[in-house]
Amino acid sequence: MPSSNVNAGINGVRTPKAAYTTLSIDDDAALLLGKTDGLRPVRQSRSTLKRLFPNLDNGAKEEFSHEAGGNWPRTERWCPEEQAGWFSKLFFIFANSLVSLGSRKHLEQSDLWDTAHQDDPRQLWEQYSQQLEVTADDDAPQGRVWRALHRVHGRVFAVTGVVKLLHDVIMFSQPYILEQLLHHLTKARDKYVALGLAFALLVAAICEALTVNVYFNMLFRMSLHIKTQLLEMLYRKSLSVSGSVKSDMGVGPIVNLQSNDAAKLWTMPTYLHMVWNGPFQVIVVMGMLVRVLSLWPALAGLAVTIAIIPLTMALGRLLTAARKDSVAAADQRVKLTTEVITGIKAIKLYAWEEPYLTRITALREAELRAIRKTQLLSMINSSIFNTGPVLVSLAAFGVYAALGYPLTAAVAFPSLALFNLLRFPIIMIPQQVSGPGTMWPNFHQFFLYCSSVIASGVVRSGWY
Repeated sequence: MPSSNVNAGINGVRTPKAAYTTLSIDDDAALLLGKTDGLRPVRQSRSTLKRLFPNLDNGAKEEFSHEAGGNWPRTERWCPEEQAGWFSKLFFIFANSLVSLGSRKHLEQSDLWDTAHQDDPRQLWEQYSQQLEVTADDDAPQGRVWRALHRVHGRVFAVTGVVKLLHDVIMFSQPYILEQLLHHLTKARDKYVALGLAFALLVAAICEALTVNVYFNMLFRMSLHIKTQLLEMLYRKSLSVSGSVKSDMGVGPIVNLQSNDAAKLWTMPTYLHMVWNGPFQVIVVMGMLVRVLSLWPALAGLAVTIAIIPLTMALGRLLTAARKDSVAAADQRVKLTTEVITGIKAIKLYAWEEPYLTRITALREAELRAIRKTQLLSMINSSIFNTGPVLVSLAAFGVYAALGYPLTAAVAFPSLALFNLLRFPIIMIPQQVSGPGTMWPNFHQFFLYCSSVIASGVVRSGWY
């Protein structure tokens, strides 16, 4: 059917201009489209259909003329991902229409899709609240956050670990294929074998990109779900917590919990697999380097790698202390600022503006010093991240040349590819090991607030 004769229909179903379509509501509350080849039933809620077609009763039929240039009315919700097949989800083909629209105009709220069923906040909160009730005991009558998150998201997190393992196997195959390809090129062997190896290298790169996209898509969606659940829990808690808890913590730290501390919790799963996957990558890469470079050059590179890890771990401990000082300074400043805003009438009456301004400025300067220290340590950490693999390569190739081995293309390029694979785990292992310690002050304050006492007489029902 020519594209010029097609208009957008309900839920993206496209109908030809001036086509007469039979609409009816069946027992399953389905909007049935007829007299047009290739159209599928578009199932909607009964209330939606009654609103769109008030004169259409159950079992009745009515003829509607879709005039040229007209559109069917938009239904209440529409998310193309829900109707996309596995191939479309793997390559994100279902998002092409939105990307194309964004290339032609600035996207507005009405251009965006509705939230998918699996991302529905009501459903996510119901799942999480049920698990909170299951994990409740005498020590934690309101439930345990960690255990509830594990019960809700543990299976998805395990599946992402399997996907990550598959990705690593494909990733490790590329230096080996490259080595075999260079051997064939240098020895002028069968060109068809070389072409096959080049094609295998291309397929491996494509499969690696696909698996890593699936991996991060699953983790980012899980982080979104955790964010939705934790924010809902925090806001419900803020509406029901006792007055003594509010006076002890202050309004500022409670707001800081909702805006900053909880964010560190829902972003942590993104790279949490590196706790086990990082050592696995280092061991496999070093084993492949021993095969390519022999034992001693590979051990020289491993020695530099081992020397870098304690250095980054020491930086992680310093970052933990700096982050703790920064959090404490921010809480003090926010608490004092909130007190000033609350008692602004008394401050104006007694002309206390200057003393309070001096105190707030001093707290802000202390906070900035802590932030400056944190950023400086982060810059040093980034420098180690960028120079670490280079130092490893220099050590390995230096020992390899000193032993009298010829440094050929079939040795150098696969080795460089393997050393490049060390870049990520070298820096991520210490970060993920020291990460929970770095963020423990935030987590501790978060869990204390979540287990705090609820005010008596507060009853919460339903979802809001």
